[in-house]
Amino acid sequence: MAPWIKPALLIGALALAVAGGWTAAKWHASWRPAPVMDQATLAVIGDVAITRIDFLDAMRRHGGLRPGQFRTVEQRRELLDALIEQELLISAARRLGLDEDPEVARLAGKILVDRYQAAVMKPRIEDVTVTDADVAGYYQKNLEQFTRPAQRRGAMIFVGVPENASAQLVREREAKIDQARAAVEQLDPGVFHFGELAKRFSEDRGSRYRGGVVGWVVQHPARSYRWGDKVVQALFSLDRIGDVSAPVRTDQGLYLVRLVDEQMAVQKPLEQVRAGIQHRLLRDRQRLQKQMLMAELAAGSQIRINEALLADIQPLSGDAADQERRPPALPTGES
Repeated sequence: MAPWIKPALLIGALALAVAGGWTAAKWHASWRPAPVMDQATLAVIGDVAITRIDFLDAMRRHGGLRPGQFRTVEQRRELLDALIEQELLISAARRLGLDEDPEVARLAGKILVDRYQAAVMKPRIEDVTVTDADVAGYYQKNLEQFTRPAQRRGAMIFVGVPENASAQLVREREAKIDQARAAVEQLDPGVFHFGELAKRFSEDRGSRYRGGVVGWVVQHPARSYRWGDKVVQALFSLDRIGDVSAPVRTDQGLYLVRLVDEQMAVQKPLEQVRAGIQHRLLRDRQRLQKQMLMAELAAGSQIRINEALLADIQPLSGDAADQERRPPALPTGES
């Protein structure tokens, strides 16, 4: 076999034949007279002709644009011999019925899809554009995406009140939280958390040894915290760092909330996010073009699906629960 020919290329060529292009044009030529040698025909192999145009195309595909490539008749003869060998092998494969092999049919389908996408889908996608006005419009409509919301760092003292607590116990719990609030006045003015008071009064194990500090909090409908919305609202209602709220009653109990620190909302400028917006819009519009094309193709076809059969098909890997119940494989002794 000539060095130009690789087995994978033969399979691909056979698949291309099944795909229809070369099959109709060359290998299924029984509907037209057998090819004859003329000034435009370089070689004839059975009912297949290799024309001058075919040969020039093969030269281009095999690096013919590189300097010195195919300058001699011997080099061109070697390429022609390779093309003839390929035609002979393809014809032999077809006589054996290999063109009906499922793998060849699969490759043929992939070739057709690739060709169709290159001819139809790719131009439609490449025609998609995103203007500066599009980017600016998206930015203005979605400012929240590009804004870091205001956030506050809080400290809390928590005193639990059981759901079925007696009136006496509730009064005791309220007295404890009031005592904690009164003790805040005794803290160092330069300390804005609850300090030792958290350790003394708070029942929240996660924060009592850190002055009650619970980290940064954002007031946003999409955010939720274990303390509940009332506590978050109390934190954001405080005016100055170091301010302490009145006791906040929740389903879990009573909270004191103190403002430790705050950061104002920060909006990213358009220039900082322009490239990301442009990429997002381009990606979304290209995806929409693909969806529109597939919808057009589907509208022109009758598609029926056997839902019962689809549901009846079992996964190849078996049931996931069965896989979990299986014991692990025994060691093989290999390291």
